[in-house]
Amino acid sequence: MSLLKFRAFMSCSRAPEDKSIVEFFRSYCESFGFEVLIYDWQEPVPLDDGVKSQITSADCVIAVATRKDRLDSGEWFCSDWIQHEVVFASAICKPVVIFAEQGVKVGGLLDRHERYQPFSREPMELLKQTPYFNKFLMALTRQLESQAVYVDDPSPSVYLKSIKSRDELVSRDIWTTTCEIELQSLVNGLSQSDEGFGDVDWLRFPYEAIRDIEFSVLQAPQGTNMRLDHERSKEDPNVWRVLYEPPLQIGQQVQYAYRYVAERIRPYTLEEAQAAMEAKESWCDSPQCTVNWDMLVSTGHLISEVVFPPKYKIHNPECLVETLDTHQPVISELDRIREVDGFKIQRFYDKYTLVLSVPKPRIGLRYMLTWRPPSEAELER
Repeated sequence: MSLLKFRAFMSCSRAPEDKSIVEFFRSYCESFGFEVLIYDWQEPVPLDDGVKSQITSADCVIAVATRKDRLDSGEWFCSDWIQHEVVFASAICKPVVIFAEQGVKVGGLLDRHERYQPFSREPMELLKQTPYFNKFLMALTRQLESQAVYVDDPSPSVYLKSIKSRDELVSRDIWTTTCEIELQSLVNGLSQSDEGFGDVDWLRFPYEAIRDIEFSVLQAPQGTNMRLDHERSKEDPNVWRVLYEPPLQIGQQVQYAYRYVAERIRPYTLEEAQAAMEAKESWCDSPQCTVNWDMLVSTGHLISEVVFPPKYKIHNPECLVETLDTHQPVISELDRIREVDGFKIQRFYDKYTLVLSVPKPRIGLRYMLTWRPPSEAELER
């Protein structure tokens, strides 16, 4: 049993004929140390605020998909509520596992990151299946434990966002960053959300290194005003905020973009990188450049592109992942990125682009694209 106590929202049927099987799985999960919540009041709407709030505050969702409506093919659908709750939990990056009664159609409930375990409700068959249930819940516990070490005291998620960013080396001195954000409020009364300037360091680069900041609203609820609030300080140098008036309500979505120009925020040549390393101004003990993404809130998808000019030959391009607090490499997350082909090195004639695409990046981790810049001699060829 885990030393950590995890809170599980149990998505299940409320039908009287399913009560005994739901109670079986509830007790079984509690024997593994889970604090199980079954929300037993719902309104006739797609997904009410109470359910969303409970799922958002839980560590995971355990669904018990029992038979409800039979199809002509002989397969069964489970309750619509289970489908809605699983889809919502997956959208806000909660681990989801499903106990599915034999014959229940689960294809529409799962993406490639989720798991399911079939079961038969016949008592003797349930007893035979308990070793599989044990392995299933132990795997979920290990997943939650591995995520728990990333953040000591994670704040509750109040919004979910997806990020699509493009960093481009325009010249020897200039980088531009363009970023599109899609955001959904998970609470009522969301008045602001935070953005950041990535790895632009206050100690190395003065305020004037960032200029020409542009902000655009691409989509917002009718009557909602959005604006950029940017007051940089030494205590919080790289953060600015998007303000919402009136505040967003649960489920409301916005889409916005920003662009800025940065001067000399990364070494242009190998010689510059070596000088920064010798001056102890580098992030590592080798002459590397990096684009960082620190995951501090629930994120549905991270896409980061780094574009280089023609004839700018980069060396040793890599994707790295480490913990924010201890800077330890996270091999399991790198393996997951490889599984989804999430890191690519694209070359079109003499122009390189690095692309990182991570579905559901983990809170408390830093995702990095790194490379070694060319030498002055290479640039002169």
